[in-house]
Amino acid sequence: VAALALLGPGPEGLGCLRSAPLLRWLASCQKRLEGGFHGRTNKLVDGCYSFWQGGTFAVLGQTQGEEEARVASALARGGLLGDEMDSDGRWLFDQGALQDYLLVCGQMAKGGMRDKPGKEADFYHTCYCLSGLSVAQHSTTSSGVPQLSHLPYGEASKLVRIEPRYNISAAKVDNAHRFFSKLPLPAR
Repeated sequence: VAALALLGPGPEGLGCLRSAPLLRWLASCQKRLEGGFHGRTNKLVDGCYSFWQGGTFAVLGQTQGEEEARVASALARGGLLGDEMDSDGRWLFDQGALQDYLLVCGQMAKGGMRDKPGKEADFYHTCYCLSGLSVAQHSTTSSGVPQLSHLPYGEASKLVRIEPRYNISAAKVDNAHRFFSKLPLPAR
């Protein structure tokens, strides 16, 4: 979805998506008991999907058109998980429950993050768990303004906002855009 977002809103990019089924499936991937996401039907929750699934909400939220906003609001009002992805500035998943899973079940006392209890921390899961945690903490208003939306564990757990299309900090993306916009276009 991030790659499609980079291609733009047209039929070669996000325009080829069927938003309603995608949003419905993504919302169904968050497990009510654990609070985390799974990646496939009948699979256990895995911390890395906090970014792969949760980040998709953020990508769609950044680029949503009128139809996607209507679908997201309708799904939220339907009570799938209780959060909205509209003027309240919340994604269509339970951001607090996801943070609970990541900080209580995914975080290791000795450092790093893991996919689930009983597993060891590794770089892959640490990266994507932290990215998913950032997505759960930050959202975008219906007018596209980024905001800090939910910190159940207070300022001590606050992470910088990431740009979900690239999975790097939003500040780094802004710096790269400023730098590259000053360069001349290469000759063909």
